[in-house]
Amino acid sequence: LSLKHLSGIVYLYSKNVHDTDLAPGMQIMSCKILINIVDFINKKSEKEALYTGRDLLMRLLEVFIQKFESVAKYQLPELFVRCARQIGTDVPTSLPPETAESSGGSTSSGKKGHGTLAGGIQECRQLVGLLVRGVKAITWVINAYKLQQKHQ
Repeated sequence: LSLKHLSGIVYLYSKNVHDTDLAPGMQIMSCKILINIVDFINKKSEKEALYTGRDLLMRLLEVFIQKFESVAKYQLPELFVRCARQIGTDVPTSLPPETAESSGGSTSSGKKGHGTLAGGIQECRQLVGLLVRGVKAITWVINAYKLQQKHQ
């Protein structure tokens, strides 16, 4: 595949990562695919345009960081509320009020683009683990670009 094709793949699966209408398993699978694409981008950019590959990796890094922000802002607070209700304690006061009100066992917070993981803690843990792996892989490859530029 060329970098142009890889760019299209990154665009498509990046949309899937942020699409809250998709099942959580699809978001997780899209993250896995994006992580696997990092190596292909690295290999192709050695043969083709170095800067195009780096720009594509920066876009991937941005996607993962935005997903981290989404999980931290919308999914984790709702999981805290759900867990607090299951064990019979009060909802933590540090959570935003809309999170505490909207978490009556629903799968989304009612706001377009800010749904939560329906499966709960296990899927959230898996997603966060993949995001960490992805950011780690991308930063490692971007760091290798700096070394390549010094040798040229």
